[in-house]
Amino acid sequence: MPRYSFDLRDGNDLIKDEEGLDLADFDRSQKHAVRALAEIAREEGLGTFEKGDIRNLEIEIRDSNGPVMFARLKLDSKRLH
Repeated sequence: MPRYSFDLRDGNDLIKDEEGLDLADFDRSQKHAVRALAEIAREEGLGTFEKGDIRNLEIEIRDSNGPVMFARLKLDSKRLH
């Protein structure tokens, strides 16, 4: 079973995944990354912004050969009235 690592970038901050997860295939690693981004956004209440705030979260997936994909969540808030 392949091992995938999920490095999290929040703006300029990078948190390297030193352990990784054994997952059946690439598709499961992709789903894991997308769910993780959604969970981070939900837990941290990222929907509360000041006027014009933008926040970028990104997870880069690595296997034993190196990076294989990334998933990005961009949160952008603009007051219209």
